[in-house]
Amino acid sequence: MVLLGSSKLIRFLAAALIFFSAAASLYAGGARENNILAQTDRLIAEREYDQAIRILAQFMRDNPDRFAEGQTRLRRIVSLRELFNQIAQVLLDTLETEPENDERIFELSNMLLALESPANPHVGEFLGQVRFLAEWNIGRRRLEHIFLAARQQLAQNDFSGALATYASGLDIFQSAFFEGGYGPQAEFVASSGLESLNRSIQDFNALAPPFTQAVSQLAAIAAAPGLPGMVELQVSYASLPPMMVQLANLRGEFLSVQEAYAAQLAILQAQGIQGDSTFLSFASWLISGPVGQQEGMLGTVDQFWDFLIQPAEDALATIAGRSYQLGYGMMANFNFSDSISVFNNTAQYLTLLQDLVRDMDSFLAAAGSPTHTVHGQEIRAGAIGAYLRFHDIADSLLALQQAGLLGMRVAAIEAQGFPAFGLWQAGTIGAMQAISQELEVRNFMQEHIQGLQSLNTGIAARIQTIRQYEESLALGGAFYTYLTQAQSRIAAISNHTGVLDFNSAIRLYTMANADLELRLAYTAGVFAQGNDLIQGFDRWTEGFGAYVARYPAEGVILLSRASQSLETDVAFARDILAMYAAEDSQALASAEMITRYIVTQDLLQRLLALQNQNLAAMAAAGTLAERAQALRFDGDRLFLLAQAALGRNDFNSARGDLMRAIEQYDASLALQESAPLRSFRDNNVVAFGSEIVRVENEIVVQDVRNLVTAGRSSFFAGNLEHAENLLVQAQNRWSVTNVAEHPEVEHWLGMVRGALSINMGRVISPTAPLFAEMSQLLSNATRSYNEGVRLLNAGQRPEGIMVFGEALDQTREVRLMFPMNHSARMLELRIEQQTDMPAFNAAFQHRLNQAVEGTRGRDIEAFATLQDLAEINPQFPGIQNILLQAEIAMGFRPPPPNPADLARSAELAGTAAAHINSRDPIRMGVAEAQLEEALSLNPDNLQAQALLDELSVLLTGTGTFVLSSHAQIQYNAALQEFLRGNHLTANAIVQQLLQDPESQRSTLVQDLRRRINAFL
Repeated sequence: MVLLGSSKLIRFLAAALIFFSAAASLYAGGARENNILAQTDRLIAEREYDQAIRILAQFMRDNPDRFAEGQTRLRRIVSLRELFNQIAQVLLDTLETEPENDERIFELSNMLLALESPANPHVGEFLGQVRFLAEWNIGRRRLEHIFLAARQQLAQNDFSGALATYASGLDIFQSAFFEGGYGPQAEFVASSGLESLNRSIQDFNALAPPFTQAVSQLAAIAAAPGLPGMVELQVSYASLPPMMVQLANLRGEFLSVQEAYAAQLAILQAQGIQGDSTFLSFASWLISGPVGQQEGMLGTVDQFWDFLIQPAEDALATIAGRSYQLGYGMMANFNFSDSISVFNNTAQYLTLLQDLVRDMDSFLAAAGSPTHTVHGQEIRAGAIGAYLRFHDIADSLLALQQAGLLGMRVAAIEAQGFPAFGLWQAGTIGAMQAISQELEVRNFMQEHIQGLQSLNTGIAARIQTIRQYEESLALGGAFYTYLTQAQSRIAAISNHTGVLDFNSAIRLYTMANADLELRLAYTAGVFAQGNDLIQGFDRWTEGFGAYVARYPAEGVILLSRASQSLETDVAFARDILAMYAAEDSQALASAEMITRYIVTQDLLQRLLALQNQNLAAMAAAGTLAERAQALRFDGDRLFLLAQAALGRNDFNSARGDLMRAIEQYDASLALQESAPLRSFRDNNVVAFGSEIVRVENEIVVQDVRNLVTAGRSSFFAGNLEHAENLLVQAQNRWSVTNVAEHPEVEHWLGMVRGALSINMGRVISPTAPLFAEMSQLLSNATRSYNEGVRLLNAGQRPEGIMVFGEALDQTREVRLMFPMNHSARMLELRIEQQTDMPAFNAAFQHRLNQAVEGTRGRDIEAFATLQDLAEINPQFPGIQNILLQAEIAMGFRPPPPNPADLARSAELAGTAAAHINSRDPIRMGVAEAQLEEALSLNPDNLQAQALLDELSVLLTGTGTFVLSSHAQIQYNAALQEFLRGNHLTANAIVQQLLQDPESQRSTLVQDLRRRINAFL
């Protein structure tokens, strides 16, 4: 049924009044009488006013004489209309001014419906709506009063009173419903529902007191000080589950009636019979209450449930929480053992809270509470709070129990006092053993820290999940209080363990750094030893001074050991630094940690630097050792070549290969000291050098003899330069195998050079620096001399003398640079001869005597003057004999032997022969001196010559070209100083070498000595 609004009702009534007034006027004009007045009376009684009016109008037209009768009836209709209009006007006024006066509107609507004709259905329908609206509003207001009263009762926890109040409204529309004729089924549903509601209310009234008493008893136990016994608590709780089920069943009964009424109402509405304002509708509302409000009979039962179940939940949670806090306090004091024992009791208390959550399901299911997935379980919405509360304690309890076990283990280790560090300091155990034990402590601590942190991570995730539940399910309150506490306590245990771990780390890094220092010092020592072997040591050799002995091969062995140690040490240092990197940032920021970290870094850098030095030294040493080995092998190869060359008398190759072999051996020894090689070098190689000298010396003796003989022949033939060349060859050839001078070679070379010395300076060599200038002066002087001779011959004496003076100026200039120049001296003599021949001839004998006298004193200038006089006056009597005697006096020509010298020379040769035949080294030394004297008395003594040659062969030469290795070092040093111009230093080294008899025989040393002496 559609109800019109109040404004629409007013407009509709106004239109109806106008219509009814017009109808009355229309039919009042006249009527005719008829015989149907009785019918009209009936129609008026039946409120068929329109039809009665039509009949009366026709009657009055047809029966004018009976107009009054018709008029009377019309007036009755009009009076009814007027009464209708009056009532309608009152209704209009009421609707206009008192729209909430439903009782008045309801009364006026009934009066109008009693007057209204059924022939006017619209007006009847309208009035019916107005009447129904008023009646509904009356019922609604009563319902509001009922809910208001019940709400107040519920606020006072008067649940039985609230149910009675709701039941008092069940009479609203009840009689109208049963009188409405809705059928047997509808009436059965309505009546059986009323019976069920009354019975359920009675059952509730019987259940409420014991239920309340049971919860109160549980709350009292929770409120009592201390912790209850588990049996007492279980007994107290045991009565609750059956009553929860009974209450759930009662709620089901109320809900069944409500659902039956709603279903029946839907059937009636589908048939268009009943709207939503009937008894069924109002009764349903009284049962279920307003949507979204916990009111009505069902809401009362639900509030009763909440009123009792929350205290029960609080009681159990309080007991479990009190037990939990007791254990928590013990754990806060690190009393892990007792706290775990208490937590075990707490777990038992929690089982009842868990039972409560499970037992609540029967009622919540009856209440239609939806399920949600919480912590992996399907939980009714009404139990989520209790379930989260249970889990808040249960999850915290489990985490703390696990943390307690970890804390107990840590405390047990802490109680031992961490002895490794002290034992290490006392020297009882080594660093690595102490570090290993400390590492075990650290691993233990870090494992437990990780376990504790893992627990807190799990708690954090749990809290985050709970927050999501709170947000998504719009839950009130915090359901992670215990979890937060547990998180704090576990963090404290973790922090304490972290402090122990930090202290362990400090001990560990202290020992590690100390151990690294020792390792570094040890390895540095090994490196220093190896490097010293590579760099070499000063070795002193008697008679030769110091030399550097290097041992790279032996050094590599030590450096390899150092390299292995360094690899281990660097890896260990890097492991320690990796441990630093894994440390907590807060720990790393501490001054103690920073100090040790810097030390470890410094130690690693020093180890790496040493490792680089070691690798470089190893590489260099390896190269030196390999190079030394290669040089030695090459020396062996050259030594074999030298032996082969000697076998075929190829002395130059033998010498060259042996010298190169010595260079390689010495170079090898300079890089790598080797006792076997040095022994081989100083014995075998030196001996082989002597063998070369011995073999070659036999040939040298013969070669020198031939060269001396040829040189003498050239000397006596006057070919002085050729003679000198041959004798120098003999001298050089002799020096190949001998260091002592050959007496014959030196004797004849002195004779030849003495003879040559008179020509030295007398002829200007083309290679002389002033050769061109001197040649030009001599040429000019010669032209001037020739011009002077011509002028004298032409009778122009003054002019000739003047030109002679020019020539003399030029010769003097030449003699200034070359005093003994033959050409200049001869020009001066000739000028003197041409200028005054008588005076020149008169002074010739005097000059000759002076020159002869000068040669006796071996005056070179006197001998030159004698040569010049013999040349300018070759016809002077006895001049050639005079010149021969002068050459003998000057030592340029041997004197003719006298018989005594010849005899003595022969005697000495004979005696020497006997000495040589004895093969006694001492007597052969005497023989050598005798033979030298014999040849000085008679250079032509062939026997002496032969015996001297034989003796030279027997003595295997007096020289050697191979020095010992130590002598070679000194020789090389002297040679370097000589080449640098340090002649005094070089001479000092050579003089030291000459203290060694073997070095005295060295042709190398003797040659260097002569070269040095030339600069001293």
